[in-house]
Amino acid sequence: MFFNKRIIHSLLVLLLGCGFLAACDGLSANKLSSEDNLLIWSENRDKSFPSYDIGEMTKEEAEELMKEKLQLMLTEAFKNATGILTEQLTMDNQTLDYTQYYSQSSAAEVDYSEYLVFKTSEGYYPISAQVEIKYTFDKGKKTVSSTREAVVVKNIASTEQFNGKDQKKLISQLASAYNISENDFSMKLSELSGKYNETIYLYDTLETAKEDESLGKRIYVKFADNGVVSIIGLVLEDFRK
Repeated sequence: MFFNKRIIHSLLVLLLGCGFLAACDGLSANKLSSEDNLLIWSENRDKSFPSYDIGEMTKEEAEELMKEKLQLMLTEAFKNATGILTEQLTMDNQTLDYTQYYSQSSAAEVDYSEYLVFKTSEGYYPISAQVEIKYTFDKGKKTVSSTREAVVVKNIASTEQFNGKDQKKLISQLASAYNISENDFSMKLSELSGKYNETIYLYDTLETAKEDESLGKRIYVKFADNGVVSIIGLVLEDFRK
């Protein structure tokens, strides 16, 4: 059977076009929205990270390590999260007592965290919070970028109360800092009562993002045996290759 050359040419063009569109669809699936793109910090870099394993640091030592030695910057979301935590967990009888700074790095990764400890006027420590960020060096692409952030609030449930101003407002503000609309979890947020010894996921796209190689987020709340919130957590992870 013989085919007209024009027909063969048209078929080849069509097949190539389909392949091109499929490739474009794959790229667009991994592309972040302008709002989510602001959550990620990245820059071009030729060299891997130096190795450090540093325990507790002062604020000045942490800034010197990040800016001068590691040449990294905190994301706006990270800075906003620490501000929200400080504001929401500070009350008339409770203040931020101190902040601890930690960092560990290998050639390919850097982990950095800030640990906020709050103290009551009576001398108790009923609540604390930690904000963490991970940076990854891609040798093939010659880039470094923030690939994971986590916020964890730990509340002493034996006090039989949440030791902050407003746990729902805290969750909503943290969600906003990481571009998660409250409309996506408002129903579950309104039902944060009558829970005992269980973890509630208010918002979760981590598993889907891992499969799709995109940006995933999770907000969760853990309740103690007495029904009091013991942990509030938020995770952001970039699974893009």
